[in-house]
Amino acid sequence: MACTFSDAELRFTNTGVRIRVYDIQYRETSGQYKFAQVRVHREAGEFVDSLLSAVEPVEVWMDGKRLFRMAADAESVSLGPNTSKRATIGLRDPRVVLERGTIDLLIEEITLREVVELYILPTIRTVDTEGVIQGVKYTDSEVDDTMTVAYDSWAKKIARRVLPRQSEFALPEWWELLATPTATKEIKEAQVNAAEEIFRWSLGAAEWALGLRNRKGGFDVEGATPAEAIQAVADTFEIETWVDDDGYLWFGHSQFSAQPIIVGEQGGDLVMSDYSVITEKSPVTQVKVEGRYRIFEIPFTGIGSDYFRVRSHSVWNGKGNGKSLFLSPKNVKSIGEVEMIAQSALLQRLIRSKQGTIAINGTQTAPWSDLTAHDVSLGDHIYVIPNESECGPDVPAGVFAVQGLTHEINPTVGWSLRINVGKLVDPSLIETTSLITSPEIDGWVDAEEFYEATNGRYAGE
Repeated sequence: MACTFSDAELRFTNTGVRIRVYDIQYRETSGQYKFAQVRVHREAGEFVDSLLSAVEPVEVWMDGKRLFRMAADAESVSLGPNTSKRATIGLRDPRVVLERGTIDLLIEEITLREVVELYILPTIRTVDTEGVIQGVKYTDSEVDDTMTVAYDSWAKKIARRVLPRQSEFALPEWWELLATPTATKEIKEAQVNAAEEIFRWSLGAAEWALGLRNRKGGFDVEGATPAEAIQAVADTFEIETWVDDDGYLWFGHSQFSAQPIIVGEQGGDLVMSDYSVITEKSPVTQVKVEGRYRIFEIPFTGIGSDYFRVRSHSVWNGKGNGKSLFLSPKNVKSIGEVEMIAQSALLQRLIRSKQGTIAINGTQTAPWSDLTAHDVSLGDHIYVIPNESECGPDVPAGVFAVQGLTHEINPTVGWSLRINVGKLVDPSLIETTSLITSPEIDGWVDAEEFYEATNGRYAGE
């Protein structure tokens, strides 16, 4: 793919205005607002400055494809000194439109879907008069029975990239074919381990991610902006929020709406130019959460309306001797909710336990691939083809989740894409146990045994 900078442009979707771009810098990180800066001709900047009065959606296009969708407003344009021939336009995360208006969330019990669609979405439609936010989506809607099929296809895709002369592999034959003929035993084992990690993740993630929209929580938020309310929702349910390039506000975990991408120094979907990933020496391997919920009317039992207290303990792959994190969420409604908070919190910490940067040459792509640097998004899964180097450090095989993106596009550097990655975590390897007590219970008892003994009557909603 040739890098033709004359094809780079801004497209203001509401007015139809198009502006040629000289260079582009874009940064997106999980859990933060994304930001972009583009330089244009001064006269174009003056025109855009006169055009913008409210927050408006704007898209950056490159080589005939949309690179990303952002927002611009009256403060976006910087003209600089009068002698300057260039102007700078700062593009902001679409969620900036949610920093106006107020919303109250004084709710003792509500599902994620209800709080989003009954409270947050109507407020968005009131304050977002320019259509910056197109709607909402949840990552559990993307996780279904097709996930295993998709990852079966990915397995074959990996095998074909590593052995391009081979065209088809029927599972499970590809396990033995996932290495170049000249690969060492260590490289082959690393590739097979990475491939196994893919399958463990796909099988564990489907069950773990389903039901997100129906999880319950409580809120005590008053006079907040929609953006602050959304952050409260994310904190309560231990999830992420972001806006995709179609303008949809997502709730959930970005790695559950992912696509597989293979990178390597000499092969793959994208060409890797640098690799720097480190593993945390003392990662968090367990999360302990204590919450309480209330059952108001329990006839014929002798148990009143006092609070039940729950202690949930999530441990990664049996490694309960690692660093611990302690949480005390408010307004939880069930044993299951306390457990899910513990699991979600541990998942996020594990992702960050192995992280780093993979650099991509955006002007190159494999002839067999339909993916380019345009297509990489937060949460995507990166499979790194291992490589033994004679003049530098070896690159091990690995599977990662995309946690951040930095695009730099200009005539000097060409197109550089730096991908911040984190560990791809199999949720099924997170083990959770819980204890429960109340004034009517003598001490702490195993929550599962209590649930079975009471037929689930006091598990909460």
